[in-house]
Amino acid sequence: MLDIGIGDSSSPAPLLSEPSLSFDDDGYYWFLHPLFAELAQETGQYVDLYGNARFEGGDLLALERTLHRAVALGESQPESWAESVGMQFHGEESREIFHEVRKERFQELIRQWQALLVRAKAIDRGIVCFGD
Repeated sequence: MLDIGIGDSSSPAPLLSEPSLSFDDDGYYWFLHPLFAELAQETGQYVDLYGNARFEGGDLLALERTLHRAVALGESQPESWAESVGMQFHGEESREIFHEVRKERFQELIRQWQALLVRAKAIDRGIVCFGD
């Protein structure tokens, strides 16, 4: 699971006193994964299910641009779609695994993340992504 919220320098986890959101190892995370890879190239911070990232200062602006791109990418999708989340292997055979992504839920997750970003800027904090 990946928890995303407002943070400070004392902990890699989001502040419990502030709102947060979570991603699972599912189609919503993997749909955004190419954007996370590009964001990591720009900031050195990788939004990972099993690692931590912190966005402060100029990195917040890069995260904000990434979220705007996510909105546009989501708008171009149908009401629901199957997103690849990985491969399953059985001996010599393998098959791709897909999870359903619902556009309405995706848009809500991005809106929540954008609201966190606005709040973080307002109180002069960063956004932390805490994977476990």
